[in-house]
Amino acid sequence: MKEILSHNDAVTLLEITSASLSCSNEGHLKEILSQFKKLIPFDYAACAVSGLNEKGAIETSHIINVSYPREWIHIYSENRYYECDPVFIENFNRFGLQYWRDTYRKYEVPKAFHYHAMDYDLRDGYTHGMKNDRGNIGSLLSISGDLLEPDLRTETILSIFIPFVHGVLDVSIH
Repeated sequence: MKEILSHNDAVTLLEITSASLSCSNEGHLKEILSQFKKLIPFDYAACAVSGLNEKGAIETSHIINVSYPREWIHIYSENRYYECDPVFIENFNRFGLQYWRDTYRKYEVPKAFHYHAMDYDLRDGYTHGMKNDRGNIGSLLSISGDLLEPDLRTETILSIFIPFVHGVLDVSIH
């Protein structure tokens, strides 16, 4: 059976996940996510942590921008694109790994959102999220880049890493 992760991938992932266990603030999380770029070649990264009500609807949300263009984050927030962004909506409905192109095929993408995203070359990416055991906190990690294609290695790394990101967001940041 072919290995999904190389020895170097496994060691780097272990180092990054280990560092996340002592992460206690946004600045440290940004450093960890910058190191994560050693494993997956992305251009942009951001996290979000949201408070959820008893029905699972988002009540509060906090975005931690690692490397997305500031203008995009401003446009996204100002236009409340989280209310119509298929990737954001899908994340908080099912909290699983998603490749953007697959999600966009499932939903109608609002034209204004699509055009703004294209202005910032936000075409492809991965998003993965979790919610805590109590169901009152949900999170996501979103990465984007021209080199991101559907790939078992990338999906495996994200699936291993997301519980650590969620733990940081749930305990330390929110």
